[in-house]
Amino acid sequence: MFVDLCFVIVMAGNCLGLAQDNFLLIADSRENGIFQIDLAARSAWKIPLSLQNNPIAVTYDPLDSKIYWTDVQDKFIKRANLNGTAEEVVNSLHPAIDTVSRLVYYTDTGLDIIAVVTLDGSQHFTLVTEDMSEPRAIVLHPAKGWVYLFIVN
Repeated sequence: MFVDLCFVIVMAGNCLGLAQDNFLLIADSRENGIFQIDLAARSAWKIPLSLQNNPIAVTYDPLDSKIYWTDVQDKFIKRANLNGTAEEVVNSLHPAIDTVSRLVYYTDTGLDIIAVVTLDGSQHFTLVTEDMSEPRAIVLHPAKGWVYLFIVN
């Protein structure tokens, strides 16, 4: 059986959610939820979200203490406070936060594109549309300006 799990480790930051620092976020498509694991207390809980059906990827913005996730069933990027409040739809699929530029980069496997959207969803730009075959994930290194992609051929 194949299970989609995506995780983010937060080792420091001024988090206002359930775990203050040193936590892990997991998007679990099998359990249809996003989980926060407090690495110090070794406890875990499902973040109470109503706008998720099949979360496949998760990322975290430490400056605003917000989680962003994609839902492959609904095909949207969504966000909420770390405690699950203030949920809203931002845009579509596989996000990564650039904390320097304050942008969300994402891949869309259905459209075979890489794009970027502002954190509030007000501006959207497609960056790559050619020679893409099922881009699945994107990871950023904002300090160095590096982008890592996972592409299925």
